[in-house]
Amino acid sequence: MEPLNWDGRGRVTAGEVFVGVVVVGVLYFAREVLVPIALAVLLSFVLTPPLVRLRRWGLGKVPSVLLVVVLGVFVTASVAGVIGVQITHLAGELPKYQWTLQEKIRSLRAATAGGSMVRSLGELLNGISSEISEPASPPPGEAASPASANNPAQTPLPVVVRPPETRPFEIIRTILGPLIQPLATLGLVLIFVFFILLQQQDLRDRLIWLAGSRDLRRTTMAIDDAADRLSHFFLAETAINSSFGVLIGLGLWLIGIPNPMLWGILAMLMRFVPYIGWIISAILPCLLAAAVDPGWTQLAWSVGLFLALELTISQAVEPFVYGRSTGLSPVAVVVAATFWTWLWGPIGLVLSTPLTLLIVVVGQHVERLAFLAVMFGDTPALTPAETFLQRILAGDADEAAEQGERFLKEKPLVSFYDEVVLPALRSAQIEANRGNIDTEDLRRMAITVEEVVENFDDEEDPVRSIAAENGGARKPGAKKEGSTDCPTEPKRDGLKPEWQGEMPVLCIAGRSPLDEAAAVMFRQLLGKQGINVRVASFGRASSAQVFKLEVEGVAMICLSYLAVEGAPTHTRFLIRRLRRRAPSTRILAGFWTYSDDLVPLEDLRKETGADLAARSLREAVEVCAHEAGAAERDGASPAVVPERVSA
Repeated sequence: MEPLNWDGRGRVTAGEVFVGVVVVGVLYFAREVLVPIALAVLLSFVLTPPLVRLRRWGLGKVPSVLLVVVLGVFVTASVAGVIGVQITHLAGELPKYQWTLQEKIRSLRAATAGGSMVRSLGELLNGISSEISEPASPPPGEAASPASANNPAQTPLPVVVRPPETRPFEIIRTILGPLIQPLATLGLVLIFVFFILLQQQDLRDRLIWLAGSRDLRRTTMAIDDAADRLSHFFLAETAINSSFGVLIGLGLWLIGIPNPMLWGILAMLMRFVPYIGWIISAILPCLLAAAVDPGWTQLAWSVGLFLALELTISQAVEPFVYGRSTGLSPVAVVVAATFWTWLWGPIGLVLSTPLTLLIVVVGQHVERLAFLAVMFGDTPALTPAETFLQRILAGDADEAAEQGERFLKEKPLVSFYDEVVLPALRSAQIEANRGNIDTEDLRRMAITVEEVVENFDDEEDPVRSIAAENGGARKPGAKKEGSTDCPTEPKRDGLKPEWQGEMPVLCIAGRSPLDEAAAVMFRQLLGKQGINVRVASFGRASSAQVFKLEVEGVAMICLSYLAVEGAPTHTRFLIRRLRRRAPSTRILAGFWTYSDDLVPLEDLRKETGADLAARSLREAVEVCAHEAGAAERDGASPAVVPERVSA
């Protein structure tokens, strides 16, 4: 296993920052051209599935594109027409609801004005307003001029302003003026959509050439990944938002709110805006509910309808439908919405999610832009081993133990140690060998790991969890039926005679405090099998101290090594000294997180002279349990005993 990357997954240079600033500037100043292109690309992804279906039915390329575009225009025009008719009808009905709304406002004002503080504050504000708006009166004693009072020539004459006669051309310009820009944008979008759908293959080839034709496989994978994700996302989002709008319309119709079709369409369209769209779509129908109903029942039902549907869809439906198709983190969606709204206005808000999704896909396939996938993607920025290493570097044993508790919901304790803790410790050991971590920090990290290990003294024993994985009925990491949270005394019955002593296993740490921390984990795991382990610190492995080790009653000696670099030589001389101290005791060499990519484990065992070898705590526990007879006692399958690691 490779060490963890301490230098990060990539560094952003000053040149890349400059390029990013230039790109943002181009996006901002060229938005008049880029916005229609972005909308056209968005619509082309939505229209691609029906286009492919028509092509499969035998319709020609150009007729299929024309039919799909015309169908899209027809649907858009129909929706716009329905909205226009509904708004016209609502405008004619609004005066009927004015009196009800005014009465509710008066009742609310009367209810809030009852308090003395509110009344006093209102009087103060009214007094200030009257002082500001009242015209200045003449100073005391100064009367109006008699000449102005008696001279009718100075009396102001009324002035009537008559607008010039409006010509038909000016009327047309006044009406169509505000519509020219949206209609021009819509026309550009339709033209772009037509040519994008018509030249899909040619545009794909040109994009591959632009991205780099020398690596066709990676470029093709990136384009296919982006197309699949965007198509799935757009179709799923359109289906979900349409269902939301239909349910809102039906619900408001049942409640009795006028023009429910209008509010359903508005809810469908506004829900394309991340997070706040459904809130905006709920404001108008809720205000109308307050205006229609003399009471508050319809308003309460309307608010409840929006809340219930949004919570159900966002918490239950969307996670099931989307899955990991988007790959965006919630924070990234909010940041992207803010950024693209600043760049392109309301259209940027609607396009923020798909545009950010494209950025994440590019970051996942382009090594130099990998930081974009880390910043905006939903995959964890750190691996579990990196997270654990960060926790123990900070000395936070509680958070590291909490990470282990989450891991144990799916896998047993021995897997947490092998897959998370040991890789983290091995990376720290390699960095210590390079001089990046001093001995004092290693000791502090080892103490933190031992505190974490103590939190799992009551977990299910690993051999029985392994047996459950190989066909047992109990889930990994589950508690035994009838067990308590308190640790039980280990059972030594059923073990071989030489393994029934007080300390039948002696585990010696190899060369550092982290090797000793790994030995502590091994002691805990094997102790759950009723086999006690005595841990000797790494200082006891020296030539001067090894002959002072107490080996009476020891059936197995286990050596604990995290980093393999230089370990075979150290292990070979240590085993020679141990042979002279305990010639009849079997020795197990534990090279934790070892990979056969370097040297096969069996060759490493022969090189060091060990009787047994293991590459993980799981294998070491299985070997010791098998040697002691605990595996047969607990009904573990013999298949879990790794035969390749024994002599």
